[in-house]
Amino acid sequence: GFTLKFKNYIGKRWLRNGGLYPDRHTRLFDRKAGRYGDRQVHEQLELNGKIIDLDVDIIHLTYASWTEYLRKVRQYSLHQAAEDSRLGKSIYESPHKAAAREFIVRYVQLKGYMDYLGGFGSAVLLAYYQYLYQREQERLRK
Repeated sequence: GFTLKFKNYIGKRWLRNGGLYPDRHTRLFDRKAGRYGDRQVHEQLELNGKIIDLDVDIIHLTYASWTEYLRKVRQYSLHQAAEDSRLGKSIYESPHKAAAREFIVRYVQLKGYMDYLGGFGSAVLLAYYQYLYQREQERLRK
């Protein structure tokens, strides 16, 4: 299989930092040697064989707007929590702690600040994802 580097855009803004580039995805592979797993959200490719990283950028128009990004964060966080719970893969952490950790990792450690307001907005939304995910995990455990 071969991985490609996705250049993620929010609207017309390319987010280069905060863990969003290079965002590698395996997209070229022999269908006889691999398949996508059972996950509905953030599905993962199960591939038998060697994976080669290609130095090729794919322009990925991830979200047309910040509003769409927020809507997807709300949607995917709840679906991911339900799916992880169903598969027995949930790891609980305080929602506030998970959100703070995610923001620090995205904005500081992975240099999201270098994307200025875009990096800040993405770090906030990904932190919010973690908050919603953990809050939903709490609800599902009760």
